[in-house]
Amino acid sequence: MHVFAIMPEHLHLLITPGKEASLEKAIMMIKGGSSHKIKQRLLYKFPIWMEGFHDRWIRDQHEYRIRKQYIEQNPVKAHLAEKSNEYRLGSSCGQFRLDICKFDEGASGAEAH
Repeated sequence: MHVFAIMPEHLHLLITPGKEASLEKAIMMIKGGSSHKIKQRLLYKFPIWMEGFHDRWIRDQHEYRIRKQYIEQNPVKAHLAEKSNEYRLGSSCGQFRLDICKFDEGASGAEAH
């Protein structure tokens, strides 16, 4: 996982699946594991996640930077925080260990729209 933002009604993730797991399998594990814990801790009986997910393939550093910035700024755009690093349910707050991506090196000049 390279970046994430947990929003009130959706989740943004930028991940690279492992060699042993497809993207579909990784999402299934994330949804299944979190559903189990949420239901267990909150005694919640209803479905947590909608079926399916939307994926986008990252092909280069420029696209990676655009997607990463979009995810980091989503809580700000939604007025959940004034700055991305103030949002505690996102990776920008700096409290979570993230995986390095091959596109994290250097600057691309990308801007999120």
